[in-house]
Amino acid sequence: MPPTTDTIAVRHPHTLPADGLPAERIPLGSPSDYKPMVVQRPDGELLLTAFRGYELEKKMPSGRAYMHEDVLFLRSADDGRSWSDPGVAADVLPREPYLCPLSDGTLLLTMHLHPRDHRNSAGHVQTYIYRSVDGGRTWVACPLTPDEYRPGTGAMSSRNSLELQDKSVILGISSMEDQPDIIYRSHDQGLTWAHEPVTVHGKPPEYTDPLWAETFFWQNRAGRILALCRVNQKQWPIEGKPLPEKVHYDQAERLIVLCSDDHGHSWQVHGNMGDYGTMYPSIVRLQDGRLLLTYTVRSLDLPLGVRAVVGKETEDGFWFSFEHDIMIIDGKTPEGNLSGGGFGNTIQLNDGTLVTPYSYRNADYPEAEGTQSVHMEIARWRLP
Repeated sequence: MPPTTDTIAVRHPHTLPADGLPAERIPLGSPSDYKPMVVQRPDGELLLTAFRGYELEKKMPSGRAYMHEDVLFLRSADDGRSWSDPGVAADVLPREPYLCPLSDGTLLLTMHLHPRDHRNSAGHVQTYIYRSVDGGRTWVACPLTPDEYRPGTGAMSSRNSLELQDKSVILGISSMEDQPDIIYRSHDQGLTWAHEPVTVHGKPPEYTDPLWAETFFWQNRAGRILALCRVNQKQWPIEGKPLPEKVHYDQAERLIVLCSDDHGHSWQVHGNMGDYGTMYPSIVRLQDGRLLLTYTVRSLDLPLGVRAVVGKETEDGFWFSFEHDIMIIDGKTPEGNLSGGGFGNTIQLNDGTLVTPYSYRNADYPEAEGTQSVHMEIARWRLP
């Protein structure tokens, strides 16, 4: 499909144009390609990753079908205007891959292996971080299995690994069970890792979901580390705000913000972010000093999909308002359907162009199950 031009709607405009922002949309991949994100390499190439999967005829002891999933890579040499066909990464296990570029050009990639994947002999979620020094063409895996965890314990990682100002790298690991929250740390660009259990002050004592799972880490100029964490809305509701009555399993979960002033060795609750149904956050520092938060709404507040708000850096972290100038980057999933993923982050190119990938549910197949009706796109757009 050829690129199209349309408008990013602006909800409750205040400083942004009421008639929206122009956007060019470029279709990517094939139906069922899911949850893309993108980075820019030092040579200017854009590298996008996503995944796809299907069920197998072979059945698990539970009677459910095993499945097979693949990690995909797509490349663009013209700032996202055109893309290569998806290439399957034979040396990377799926799912939900997330790229993390380091300042020396090394690429790190977090992922987890689903218990239903036919290659998962452990029977529980397994988590790896992969490392590439050749632009993502080959990868070396490092399993993340803290020795503090009981054998057979599933674990999930933070969405990103974060390179700190001192060039060390951190990521988080948490368990689906009552096990400690772990911070992994590398001082050699992800070649080797050490880890330690950490205390999270303010975490409800009854909270049992994996706290660091899908967390996005970010550091402000003052050195404070912020963690945008997706949490279970039932175990950790917004204070003073009743839980929504109509929810679809985990798609009404929400975000909290944690902070650390000792390089990630201890953490405390810093505040809430957004409303129920908000997840998959990422922050980019723009060329003019503003911050851009990209996030996904997966339930409750239509249209479902990727949105963004502009904010600013503060001494103790950041500030974003969800009252004005909400940019609906992706609103294609039809009303009454499940979320199509959203997921994507935003990067800014040298000329100021913003690039945001996302996946959405196709209205032509409202009854399709799984990701069969999901499609991917790139939006190229700019802020005034």
